[in-house]
Amino acid sequence: MLMVDEMQGAFRIYYIEGDKCRREGAWWAALHLALVIPDVCSSLEDPNSLVGDRYVNWCRDHYPSDPRLTPADRYQMRNAVLHQGASLAQNKGKTHHSQYKSFSFVRPEDEPPDRDTHFAQDLANSNITLYMQRIVGSTFDHALSSWLKPLPHG
Repeated sequence: MLMVDEMQGAFRIYYIEGDKCRREGAWWAALHLALVIPDVCSSLEDPNSLVGDRYVNWCRDHYPSDPRLTPADRYQMRNAVLHQGASLAQNKGKTHHSQYKSFSFVRPEDEPPDRDTHFAQDLANSNITLYMQRIVGSTFDHALSSWLKPLPHG
C-alpha cells in the first residue's frame, strides 16, 4: 500500500496545476481536473471495479453528503464534461443516474453576490447550476484531503 507521502508526491502535479488554474482564472480547466480526481483516486484504490461504481463510491466517501448533489450526479457531470464536452446528463446504463438533465457552470466573477452554497437548483427544468470556484475547491480542499488523511504515513 502506498504511504501518504508517496501519494502526496504522486498528486503533486494535480495540486500544482489545480492551483495554477485557480490563480489564473482557468476555471474550465480546473473543473476538468476536479472531475478527474475521483477517477484517479478510486482507480488507485480499486482498479478492478467498474468505473461508475468506483467513482460513485469514492464521491460518497469523500464529499459531504447532500441530496441536492449526489455521487451519481457527480458521475454524470463527469461523463458529460470529460467525455462529451457537454453539460447534458446522458444517464445511460442501469445505475448511477443523475436527478438532473443538465448542468450549468458559473465562473467566480459571474456568481450572484447572495449565493451561500456550491450550486443553485432549477427543479422545474431539471438543471443544477454549479459555482465553479466552490466545486473545484470542494475537490482539492476537501475531498482529496479526506482521501489522503487515512493513508499510513511513511
